[in-house]
Amino acid sequence: MKSEKSGGINIIVILMIVVLVYNVFYWPGKFFPTESPRFVLTFYISVKSHWGLMMLLEFLGIASLFVDAISKFDEYREKSNWKLIATFLFTCAFIARFLLGMIDMYMEGGVR
Repeated sequence: MKSEKSGGINIIVILMIVVLVYNVFYWPGKFFPTESPRFVLTFYISVKSHWGLMMLLEFLGIASLFVDAISKFDEYREKSNWKLIATFLFTCAFIARFLLGMIDMYMEGGVR
């Protein structure tokens, strides 16, 4: 894979785009089901039905972003501060989604 310095596509940026799209489709489906387009609601329902698998996959992605932010902290702080901010926001969104998912499972009787 080409590095970012040689003009190739950086895998961390692609992962951030994937997590951003995931968040853009998830949150409106959760909080605005009647106002959201049908495909957003379908996306939310399918994520909710496979909640454990999606949490695992998202955890792996968020952990990759977090480890990258830690390992390249000095480089990001000097020239690309947006990656640190995006990693922080994606981590907060993941934690909120995990907590809300656990609350939903408890309210539906899935956790005893």
